[in-house]
Amino acid sequence: MTSLRRTLSVSGSMLFARPLLAVILAATLVGGPVSPAYAQGTPQNPPPAPTPQAKTSSAPATPIALGTAKHHYSRAPRPFPNIFAPYHAIKVEPSTLVNSPRIEQLIHEGKLELSLQDAVELALENSVDIAVQRYYPWIADVGILKASAGSSGYGTPGADIAGSSASLNPFAFVIQSYDPLLTSSVFFDDRKSPINNPFISGTGAGATAASIVSHTATYNTQYQQYFPTGTSMTVTYDNTRSSNSAAANFFNPAVQSSIFLGLTQNLLSGFGLTVNRRNIIIANNNRKIANLAFTQQAITSVTNTITAYWELVYARENVKVEQQAVAVSEKLFNDNKKQLEIGTMAPLDVTRAEAQLATDRQNLIVAQTVQLQD
Repeated sequence: MTSLRRTLSVSGSMLFARPLLAVILAATLVGGPVSPAYAQGTPQNPPPAPTPQAKTSSAPATPIALGTAKHHYSRAPRPFPNIFAPYHAIKVEPSTLVNSPRIEQLIHEGKLELSLQDAVELALENSVDIAVQRYYPWIADVGILKASAGSSGYGTPGADIAGSSASLNPFAFVIQSYDPLLTSSVFFDDRKSPINNPFISGTGAGATAASIVSHTATYNTQYQQYFPTGTSMTVTYDNTRSSNSAAANFFNPAVQSSIFLGLTQNLLSGFGLTVNRRNIIIANNNRKIANLAFTQQAITSVTNTITAYWELVYARENVKVEQQAVAVSEKLFNDNKKQLEIGTMAPLDVTRAEAQLATDRQNLIVAQTVQLQD
């Protein structure tokens, strides 16, 4: 019995769930047979015994990766060099539904030879339950990213709530976004207004203008952001340029610019980091729950594999025991029958031996059926 040469590596962001998984799986698999493989019959051409000088390599093999570390959805894509990258949908590759190449490598002369370690590794690589459970930590990562923007996260199996929907301001609908919001608007207005009074707009009595032409251009920019401390900031920068054909205006064109800075801090309701970060805290807790659920699924898969492996070992040995019991019962029945023929045994003893033989044959059939099922 040798210890496992391969360990499980899970996402570095799994916090205490990763060492928990490693410790439990290592403790479960210590002592698992690498060779010989007890759960299959003797191969047709067994490998030659190693020479005394041969030494097995103690170098650890490549760890099995369960795949949760290849995506980090708790961080948005970088906007550089592509500024539109954070707004594009992220494609997640589908789970692999075909057997891993390791299965083909373990088939020799039409027989699949499995040690306990091989069986566990195959289960971790090909388990559909693990493939499904792997998505929930990624969904929880997106929930953290969503909660960090000021909204509520996504639910995960085993968690009670996805986020808090309590309103801090019941008298107004306020969307508290922790992401900065930059808005810009451009407005153009061209007008030609006919006049029916020669003294309007300084055209004078002798003027021949039949209308006034005006042009207005407005450029407004606003920056808004809400902070977890309960502080909100608004910066507004407005620019307006206007001109018309009236000669009496002192400034033509006229340019007006204004900048407004507003800061608001809640002192009672909505004050403090805890109340404003409640959805982020919930999202982080749901991420831990998703990690633990993934760990539990991996442990369950390993446990079921080990149980099935040793059940098959037991079933094969049980068939051998039942075959020996049938052989003993047949010998006893034949011996009793001969003694009955020479008159040294009662017929009842022969009947009992025959009944025991029938029972042992029935037990052999049951044991063979269990072996086929396992």
